[in-house]
This record gives sequence, C-alpha cells and structure tokens, in this order.
Amino acid sequence: MDPWTLEQAVVGLPTAQQTVLRMKYYLGLTFREIGETLAISANTAASRCRYGLESLRRHFERTQTEKEKLR
Repeated sequence: MDPWTLEQAVVGLPTAQQTVLRMKYYLGLTFREIGETLAISANTAASRCRYGLESLRRHFERTQTEKEKLR
C-alpha cells in the first residue's frame, strides 16, 4: 500500500486515534510514553490504537470489496 492511501485513511479517523497511531508508528513511542505525553493512561492509549487499527482494517476491507464488485 502506498503511503498516500494510508494517510488518507488515517485522516478519516477521530483525532484522538490519529494522534496515538502517529505517535506509536511514526515516532515509535510506547503506550506508556504516549499516555504520559497526552495525559491519558497507557491502557487508554492502547485502546485508541486498537480502535484506530480496527477502523483502518474495516476501511480497507470495504475498499477491497467495492473494487471486487466493479470487476
């Protein structure tokens, strides 16, 4: 997947999820570090990350299904 496509999907997420995903995967921070930076618990950071990843997965599954229907 190209970076542009991924970024467009990330922009569609709630801001809190975008922030955690970027801190985790772009900056390489731990959930503890993310939590400290954002004044949230590490568990909340992990949950936001998990929900964001699930949303991205669903988005790309829908996109793939739509492409297959057009064939």
